[in-house]
Amino acid sequence: MSACRSTIAAATLLSAAVALAAPVHGAAPPLRAWRDGPAGYLLDEDEYRSFGTLESDAERRAFIDRFWTELDGDASTPRNEFREAFEARCATADARFETIGSPGWKTDRGRAYVLLGEPSVIREAPGGIKAVATEIWVYGDTAAGAPELRIVFYRCPDGDYRLSPACPAVSDRTSVAVDWERTEYVRRLRESNPALARGRVRFIAEMFVTSDPGGLPRPKPPATREETAGDPAARGASAPAPQGTIEDAAYFFRAQDGTVLAILTLLLNDGRGEHDREGELAAGPRFSGAVAIAEAADPGAPRSVALETETPAAGRGPPALFGRTHLRAGGVYDLRYAIRDAARDEILVRHVRLDVPDMNSGLAASSVVPAERYGPAPGGDGRFRVGSDEVVPKPGKTFRRSEMLRLYLQVYGAGEDPATSRPQVDVAFRFYRLVRGADRRHGKPFTVRGAAGAAMGLSLPIGDWPPGPYRVAVELRDRIAGRRAVAEGTFAIAEE
Repeated sequence: MSACRSTIAAATLLSAAVALAAPVHGAAPPLRAWRDGPAGYLLDEDEYRSFGTLESDAERRAFIDRFWTELDGDASTPRNEFREAFEARCATADARFETIGSPGWKTDRGRAYVLLGEPSVIREAPGGIKAVATEIWVYGDTAAGAPELRIVFYRCPDGDYRLSPACPAVSDRTSVAVDWERTEYVRRLRESNPALARGRVRFIAEMFVTSDPGGLPRPKPPATREETAGDPAARGASAPAPQGTIEDAAYFFRAQDGTVLAILTLLLNDGRGEHDREGELAAGPRFSGAVAIAEAADPGAPRSVALETETPAAGRGPPALFGRTHLRAGGVYDLRYAIRDAARDEILVRHVRLDVPDMNSGLAASSVVPAERYGPAPGGDGRFRVGSDEVVPKPGKTFRRSEMLRLYLQVYGAGEDPATSRPQVDVAFRFYRLVRGADRRHGKPFTVRGAAGAAMGLSLPIGDWPPGPYRVAVELRDRIAGRRAVAEGTFAIAEE
């Protein structure tokens, strides 16, 4: 029933790539104009013309309600997830692609975004006779063998991006020809990729509801176990990611002002930048990036956090980027990563929903961090500084068996012994190996009794541990206050 909302977004680095939509509600358009709004992309010819014959708003409302109900992927819930996803894409298209003469959803890039969602890769290339440059959107999880869909947009001299390299003038949106243009546009998209030509409803439902745009995996849901703190994806341990993927992780620590310090990591696990022709590590400046962060309940204008490249240990391995930011305890955030690969002239994007734990009351623990290294922090405020320590997360959470397994966490809110003014916390590290989808306990627990420090680090040799994914559960018992808490994390062990 609603058209696209007007939106404004801003980010300081890679702003066109990382901007998030911030809806601003305006006056609703007349119901009779509904078919010519963004929902018109979903109408077939009969539906489009039938809606135009309706004579009252009551008939139009009934038509619109039936239309969205038919596209609802799960009628057992009060929400219409398909409609919510469509309107969210529409608002984002308005924020990113609006031109002087047209709202974002009416532009060629906006239409592609509304129908197909976020591309997994955006490439830039030279233009042609009339076009100044081209922008290529790539869809598909090529690592999983899915067919790839490529859409080329031509940046014309007037600054707009169009599907035609001839850079034709913008068509008159009030013309009856727009009905044919809309149908032709969707037809061309489907012909470009036969996997999409499977009927309107099924095609739309699959693109909006059952998969995430760009072939990127959905973020894992947060842990639901009572008293669990730390890594929100800890219950979903997985094997080392294959090449062709983007892996992200966030590690949370309590800050003195009551906020949560989040260290963000991003791993480009597709061989990018590992070696040049002489076998040496490619130059770090090849990659730059940022993440736009907006609170889900109140998007507003997102803030941008720069991501910095860290050279892999021993000069080998896929490139990793890191950033840090302070978030509201207990908040839920939408993160949009954008990484520019200067060598390939690409921008890689990734959307993440982040649930931030609240560690400000009672016995609690930080995230359990699989660490490249940890120890006393050097001078200054580095991006890995956590209080008086420095903690460098292990990119991809993957250790080789020739390395030491290093885990780090902090404990908050423990009671103090009146005689010594020091806490006494019993700590047990329990390890589980994921085998055929089930957890199997691995080895004996590693225990520390009566620990008095807030920061805890564990280093273990793993030369005889089988490769694969693991989960670690850290059980905390406060001897003074009699409280308990559990923190969980995941990591993987790889063959040499």
